[in-house]
Amino acid sequence: ALKEKDIIIQVRSVFLQGLFFIDPENLPDHFLQVRHKLQLLHNFSSNNNLPIKDLCLLFVLNNEFINTVIIGVDSLKNLEDNINIDWEKNKHHLPKITELNLQENNEDILIPSKWKI
Repeated sequence: ALKEKDIIIQVRSVFLQGLFFIDPENLPDHFLQVRHKLQLLHNFSSNNNLPIKDLCLLFVLNNEFINTVIIGVDSLKNLEDNINIDWEKNKHHLPKITELNLQENNEDILIPSKWKI
């Protein structure tokens, strides 16, 4: 509906402030309820030899409703790594990523300012 009204949709915090990169076994207590989902993500990443950052970026870049993706970086190399993902090589993973059913609706997880850590 937003796209039909020419409203630009920007996505930020694609990596959820780095949460996706934390080893699921070492999560702060606040995130224990999503440990299983993070483990699925890490297993998929490992089993398909596809970095988690690429999985996240492929997922949002493939969404036709998203106009802009905003990511944080801490170095030029980090930026280059993020913009040089191999889309053609890895786009076949997208249907499998969706099948993982990683959707999360809990705002205490999705909104970093609500994190109790």
